[in-house]
Amino acid sequence: MMFGRHLTQMVLKPNSQKCRTFSVLHSHARDRNSFFDLGGLGNSSLLGLCRSCTGTNENTKKISFSRTIPVFSATCVSSHKFSTSAKDNASFKDIIQKIYDQRNNVKTGRDSLLQKYTAAHFVDAAPKSWKPYLQLARVDKPIGSWLLYLPCALSITLATPLGSIPDLYYLGLFGVGAFLMRGAGCVINDLWDKDFDKYVERTKERPLASGKLKPRNAIALLAAQLSLSLGILLTLNTTCIMIGVASMIPVILYPLAKRYTYYPQAVLGLTFNMGAIMGYAAVVGSINWSIVGPLYLGCFFWTMYYDTIYALQDVEDDVLIGVKSIAMVFTDVDSEKMKKLPLSDRIEKMEGQKKKIDLYLSGFFLATMTSWMWSFNAVAVASFAYFVPVLQMIKMINDQAAMGKIESPKYTENLWEKFVASKKTGLYILFGLIGGIYFSPPREVVK
Repeated sequence: MMFGRHLTQMVLKPNSQKCRTFSVLHSHARDRNSFFDLGGLGNSSLLGLCRSCTGTNENTKKISFSRTIPVFSATCVSSHKFSTSAKDNASFKDIIQKIYDQRNNVKTGRDSLLQKYTAAHFVDAAPKSWKPYLQLARVDKPIGSWLLYLPCALSITLATPLGSIPDLYYLGLFGVGAFLMRGAGCVINDLWDKDFDKYVERTKERPLASGKLKPRNAIALLAAQLSLSLGILLTLNTTCIMIGVASMIPVILYPLAKRYTYYPQAVLGLTFNMGAIMGYAAVVGSINWSIVGPLYLGCFFWTMYYDTIYALQDVEDDVLIGVKSIAMVFTDVDSEKMKKLPLSDRIEKMEGQKKKIDLYLSGFFLATMTSWMWSFNAVAVASFAYFVPVLQMIKMINDQAAMGKIESPKYTENLWEKFVASKKTGLYILFGLIGGIYFSPPREVVK
């Protein structure tokens, strides 16, 4: 909603001489899609704007702004007769540009500060001999660790007695375990795929594919990761130990799935979400399938959702090197055949593919949220915990519409952003569930 639109709601009469400066402001605001978003500038900039616009006439008073967004009111009280000449308009444009420049400088400074505290910056600052090992374990890209950890955290939270907060010990323990096992899974995957990765643009610089590390170095790192993970697993109960040991078989075999089936994402979904079962079992000591079953099912569909998005980034390279993914089911990857089509037919075909992709992704996401709400209902959490999944479904539909045309170069960049955004989705659901558990009437956990 544009800034100028709100300025029509002034206490001054719209046709009065005193409002002419706002008419100028409105005319400029129409050229700014988010003029009202002047975060961080404060009232001082707006006061300067008023003075510059109206001159330094002694009758000019101050401008006051609501600090809420969107802005609903603004008043500029002056007996001065405002000019709307071309010269004043040019000066006004300069003021607007200065405000935007200040805002962009603040944003740039903030982003620069945040970059200093990212995992990627930590890896860049590490000793040179460490970097290949940290990159092999994907320490610089923690999104995978989050996606492995969140099902564990949801499971632990569902095992929490109503009216309480989740066990922080188990949340921390599973967090460390998720970090180690995600790194181990990446090492296993790169050992299997090192001969393929060198031909894929996105993966050719990985330590094994580029030759920065030898397979024996990767195996040594894997041994250390698995040893530490085993140490954590042995602190848990027998049920968790059995599940953890059994899950290692599909973890090792998952990289082979993409060689033989177009649905490796389904194999990953079954493998990657064992924490949805283990977290509950660790806290309670047993498995209640009426709670854990829907949670695990929802996590499976969630993995199908975000890993399909991930696979869409590499679909053309995957065809060239001979590996399979679910993305190939949704797209026509015969690029030579596509090139021979007339431009209008090509665009129409690509838009048809995008609609198909959107349909399947929407289906996976809706299945995820529905299953999770089914699991929440089994625990009888406070009703407001269900609002978060509903809001996430609405947001997902909106994001799908904003992805852009599939033939646009921006589409691939949007895919990565959409994949990374899955972490936020999981965190929102987790915090909503924690609140729902805490504010529910106390009751014992059903075993």
